[in-house]
Amino acid sequence: TGQNPQQTVRSLIWNIDGLNSKCQDSKLKQLLMKYDIVGLLETWLPDVNDCDNMLPGYRAFSTAARRIGKRGRCSGGIKVFVRKNVMKYIKHLDSTFPFGVALKIDSALFGQDIIFMIVYLPPENSKAYSANEPNGMWVLEEEVARIRNRYPNFEFIISGDMNARTKDEADYILDDSVRHLPLEQYYVPSLFQTPRLSKDLHGEINMHGQHLLQMCKEQDIHILNGRTEGDVCGELTCFTHNGSSIVDYTLASSSLFHKFVKFEILPEDDYTHLPQAFIMNSFSVDDISDEGGDKPASHPRLRFRWSEESLEKLMSENANVMIDRFHDMIDNNDVNEATAILTKVLQDVCLKSK
Repeated sequence: TGQNPQQTVRSLIWNIDGLNSKCQDSKLKQLLMKYDIVGLLETWLPDVNDCDNMLPGYRAFSTAARRIGKRGRCSGGIKVFVRKNVMKYIKHLDSTFPFGVALKIDSALFGQDIIFMIVYLPPENSKAYSANEPNGMWVLEEEVARIRNRYPNFEFIISGDMNARTKDEADYILDDSVRHLPLEQYYVPSLFQTPRLSKDLHGEINMHGQHLLQMCKEQDIHILNGRTEGDVCGELTCFTHNGSSIVDYTLASSSLFHKFVKFEILPEDDYTHLPQAFIMNSFSVDDISDEGGDKPASHPRLRFRWSEESLEKLMSENANVMIDRFHDMIDNNDVNEATAILTKVLQDVCLKSK
């Protein structure tokens, strides 16, 4: 039997600023149902079952909002919807982590086993934190380490509102190497060296941002914002009376970057936060559709012509990083992943040069 035609899986992660009043909003539901995995943050819903039936044909997973005072609304809360035809590849990961929902994705979907975490971290010093929770990023780091220990061969995608300010600071170890280590066989350096851009350059990197950057370096997980097709400039994600900023991020293990077809910040400016949307290649999903109904239309076969410009594109920094990953996979005898990386590099070069 041959491999299934390549399909895509679409995800949208959005701080919705309260969900209860929006459950019957037809315009909102029409937008959300274009996606296969939908994560809505700050639902403010104390009951995990509220709004579970908002999107027909989806299964819902939730984290309850926290009540931080005797009066007023609750804080936080997350609702994740997964289209039912994708559910056969996904399991909800039981966890006591209070600020997110974690999904375990089988390798049949993307070719690699993945933990997908959808998170909302309250601002620093928020009353939403208990006495044993110094800050949200600390709690997230602990949870990632715990899951990594339980599933050492899984890669990570982490997406949500992290209330972290990082400017354009590097989230990777510059020139990572084992040349100066006496026990190099115990340390595998990261090949990821791709810089990112950001439109949020005012103010200072806050504590959440410092912890986020450090976690990225330690876990070889990196920010998609500002370095991915669809958002190469690092678009702003949050607009308040105090100003605009980037506090919503999507992170991914470096080995997953080539699977992202597109990442973008959508212009839904009726809300305080803008949604993050990303598309990933998959060879396993049947009947994935843009509107929740029909199969996607077949794509025309593309033809490419090699030119001198193609060589320049091939020698770009991003392509060089991918080629380094290709050699690393060859060294590890991972032929399937090496083939996927090389195919992605050649397709990207051709698409940019046609």
